[in-house]
Amino acid sequence: EEVFSIIHTAVDPHRSSDYIGAGRLNALKAVEIDAIPVSLLDSVFDDAVVNDVIQVTGSAYVENHPPFEREITGLPVVDGFKNYALSKYTISIGKGIAGGVNTPRVWTTACEGTREVKKGVLCEFDSSGFEDGEYSLKLLVEDTQGHYSQDFSVLEINNIELSQPRYLDVYRPGEVIQIKGSVMPQDLEYYVLEYGQGTSPTQWSSQGIKLTNGGISPIHSGVLATWDTTSITT
Repeated sequence: EEVFSIIHTAVDPHRSSDYIGAGRLNALKAVEIDAIPVSLLDSVFDDAVVNDVIQVTGSAYVENHPPFEREITGLPVVDGFKNYALSKYTISIGKGIAGGVNTPRVWTTACEGTREVKKGVLCEFDSSGFEDGEYSLKLLVEDTQGHYSQDFSVLEINNIELSQPRYLDVYRPGEVIQIKGSVMPQDLEYYVLEYGQGTSPTQWSSQGIKLTNGGISPIHSGVLATWDTTSITT
């Protein structure tokens, strides 16, 4: 984890159309680090599809390197040994791919902490306040002397989805079908479900569809509606 954090901290920014990591490694910056704020997001978030309340896991702490350890490993002693401590860590989220051409322009603080965490829960935050789409998650760890490190993950927020019926599912006319999925936007007023014939319908209908609770309540991985297909003819 310490080496990982050095690699992510001792970098120069480099932009790409794809996510390629934190940037270009700067060897001089790496050997000048005498205390390592460790920032590591759990790999489960890499390319994950998430919704509802997200539990962010990983590590956020400070690893000190006394002079004798640096001499053993061949690293130079910088200004003697100072015992650094964690100041805080911050979880932020921004729309786009960090380091890419569409790198987030605005980062929103999702949650913060001041206690060291090693391979545990950093915090939780509600994703329903964000539009569906691709986002970068950033963990920034700072020590009491102003040193910092950061780690990134790219994930997709998907609070509006249909999970059933699936593509190419086959039903007989007249069946009552449960339509399942999630509708979790924070500012939900109501939702509507409609169907049409073919892959690019020109007309849509809601006949036979009965929304759960009238379509005014958020639903997470549940029944959105029932669809009585009696009116459909072959």
